[in-house]
Amino acid sequence: MTQPFEAAMLERLKLLDHTSESIVSMSEFMRHHKEDAARVVGIWNDALFSTAYHQHLPLIYVANDVLQNSKQETNSFVVEFAKVLPSAFRYAYTFAQSDNIRQKLIKVLNVFVERHVYSAHWIQELRDDLLAGPQQKLQNELKQSLLNTDTSADLLSVQQALAFLKDDVRACELAEKRYRTAIDIMEKERLLTSLQEALQSEAKSRAAFLRTSYNYLGRQEHIFAHLLSQLAVWNERHAQLGQLKTKIV
Repeated sequence: MTQPFEAAMLERLKLLDHTSESIVSMSEFMRHHKEDAARVVGIWNDALFSTAYHQHLPLIYVANDVLQNSKQETNSFVVEFAKVLPSAFRYAYTFAQSDNIRQKLIKVLNVFVERHVYSAHWIQELRDDLLAGPQQKLQNELKQSLLNTDTSADLLSVQQALAFLKDDVRACELAEKRYRTAIDIMEKERLLTSLQEALQSEAKSRAAFLRTSYNYLGRQEHIFAHLLSQLAVWNERHAQLGQLKTKIV
């Protein structure tokens, strides 16, 4: 699969709309290249993480159509999509612009179970991960990390660590809310000509906000740069949890 083909497919994915014709046409195109399912799914994943937020749901619908219509003749797409769907759904769910979109994402997961695409247990874990929210997830991970250590920590230390984590996550959620609002305004008013320019502009304002709110963090600019580059803030939160664990121990 050549570089021009990948670029063309990526551009085509970014131009998807919510119509069934657009989704089915893209699905047929992807299934036509089932021999190279890993590369095709990789391009789909790149598109989801680099396109505008309103494109996430059509991309998820395309994945659903590919999975439903290919599983009888090959399991290659089922295997390859399983590698990227957890992070893709988490990303789309986190930055969904309405509760209605979040409900539609959950409905797609339910369809995966009803149509026997993936196991009910695996989908339930993914659904619980989405519905738990970032704060509860991070608290659970911190508790689990403490249980897995050989060093005992007193209750007060644990409570202090959790309080610190709550404040941190609350500030992060507030920053994410400001970011979503800024993206909506920029898209509606068409003030910026590309998503890249919008992200760069928002990065400057977010960096200023984080410097004020996170004086105790020495790597706030790195965290935000990571958020904007891949919008995978949870990976960075895992790194911070490691630091918290060291402090508690």
